[in-house]
Amino acid sequence: MGHKDNTKLSLETDDPDVSILGTGNFGQALAGRLLKSGVAVMVGSRKPGVLNSGLTTVSQEEALDRRIIIVAIPHNFYSSLPLEKLLPGTILVDCSNRAKTCQPEELSQAEQLQALVREGVTVVK
Repeated sequence: MGHKDNTKLSLETDDPDVSILGTGNFGQALAGRLLKSGVAVMVGSRKPGVLNSGLTTVSQEEALDRRIIIVAIPHNFYSSLPLEKLLPGTILVDCSNRAKTCQPEELSQAEQLQALVREGVTVVK
């Protein structure tokens, strides 16, 4: 993994390097907007290549080598991601939305994602 462990990220002094996991409508639209804004974006896919939109994708493993990773896949596929490769200091952005409210004994989707990663990886909603 390429980023430094336990360093602080400042949007004022650092160029954010972002990965998006997911090549559906949301992932592609988000990638397009970030690219137009000048953000270096890598899109991870189960099947790397060039999408019909012209967006080039890389493997999910390669996409995990970024400091900020936006998870743009349905939450029921979180466990299929190679999340054990993430280093402490990585920020995961959970874009999922539940179809119904959590019951008091249920974990939110962000909490489920946090449970899948090692200590030091931060999940934000």
